[in-house]
Amino acid sequence: MHANEREVYIPRGKVLGGSSAMNFMAWTRPSDAAVEFGAWAKLAKSKAWGWKDLLPYFKKVRSPTTRLHSLTPAQCSLLMAGTFPLSVQSETFHAPGPNNLDTSQLYDKSAHGHHGPVSASYGPYMSTQFSAFFASLVNMGIARATDLTDGGPGGVSWSASSINPSTHQRVTSQTAYCKQTPLFHVTPTSVLIDATCGAVWERSGAHCGVTH
Repeated sequence: MHANEREVYIPRGKVLGGSSAMNFMAWTRPSDAAVEFGAWAKLAKSKAWGWKDLLPYFKKVRSPTTRLHSLTPAQCSLLMAGTFPLSVQSETFHAPGPNNLDTSQLYDKSAHGHHGPVSASYGPYMSTQFSAFFASLVNMGIARATDLTDGGPGGVSWSASSINPSTHQRVTSQTAYCKQTPLFHVTPTSVLIDATCGAVWERSGAHCGVTH
């Protein structure tokens, strides 16, 4: 979009975990303003594509009371389609702790999940260059954003990252969902590598195979 007929290279993560294994780990969400989610809802002619209706799905796909690997294949299909009746979350948010610059970070607890396999945290190291950049923008009158995931990211703020603060390791879709909470009725005994999925086959409402 807006490439003006140019070809723009965007690297993709063709590894276990996909692009979540190679991205910048920034834990943010777009704005609920008309230019983003409001525009989606208008384009789709449905408020279901607006911020308020999508926020519960951002916090999805794990239940603190239901083990995902105990679901049947049909239930897994319903879960992935967003129609299985679970109170589920994907995120475990870790509030900001001490850092090397002794800065205080704002956050909105209600915008986050707290019982999921994906960790979102703030690092203990803050760049001195960004601290000066941050202060300069605030002095220029730029608003300080409360939380870059609460639907109002306009302004300047620090971003949380998809890093487990206990192990200091990146969290990917593979480490979060395949290792911790398998989305399979029977845990797979093998994983195909060097294979690109072309199609997912479905029979009687349940996934039954893939073409690669």
